[in-house]
Amino acid sequence: MICKGAVLPIRKNKGDAGIDFFAPHDIELTPGKWTDIDTGISLEDGDLAAGTCLMLVPRSGLGVKYGTRFRNTVGIIDRQYRDPIRACMTADVPLTIHQGDRFIQGIIVHFSTFPWEQEPEHERQGGFGSTGLK
Repeated sequence: MICKGAVLPIRKNKGDAGIDFFAPHDIELTPGKWTDIDTGISLEDGDLAAGTCLMLVPRSGLGVKYGTRFRNTVGIIDRQYRDPIRACMTADVPLTIHQGDRFIQGIIVHFSTFPWEQEPEHERQGGFGSTGLK
């Protein structure tokens, strides 16, 4: 799903691992302050295959030049997550990311279960920290 002002993420070049997310509005990053950014994008049924998740990271050029980073280092979006995809970011220097600029990237990651795992008895309820601390 895409919200007003948002642009669907794209793969810039054939063969690139990541898909670029675009800033849905101007974003001001201030050193020492964490900014919660709603990308305006959310997953729908069928967007991710079973056994995959979407891993989010800052674009490497912004990280090297301005020290951009996520509060939780890497974002993992499970295939059943339906809330808007968000990123909590800061930078080492004051930085304005303008609407339409590419600012984070997503990579679809394949994973396997551990041999000792059992199927959970319930489906996810909510998101962005809803599974608790334990």
